[in-house]
Amino acid sequence: MLGAALESAGFEVTTALDAPTAIDLCAARHFDAVLCDVNMPEVTGCEVARWMARHRPAVRMVMMSGSETPCEACPYLPKCLLIGKPFRLHELLEALARQKKGGGS
Repeated sequence: MLGAALESAGFEVTTALDAPTAIDLCAARHFDAVLCDVNMPEVTGCEVARWMARHRPAVRMVMMSGSETPCEACPYLPKCLLIGKPFRLHELLEALARQKKGGGS
């Protein structure tokens, strides 16, 4: 649903069903931004952010969470924006715009 909403806002969207697939996609292709949930099975969003910090440091990162997050130890944090769930599409679009300008959390 989020992918369809972002496409209707003019974004080109690629989705992944899990974090390992997302990492594989990010390893193979360039993306302007990555949206990721913090709490996922197997590989957490913070682990994805750590991978991004090492391998794709220029990519904007927006983490989504409905709870408190342990992301403080993440090296990507200064460049990453955490958006709380539930959120409205305009809030996500504003977050992406801030990230594009170079602003983080």
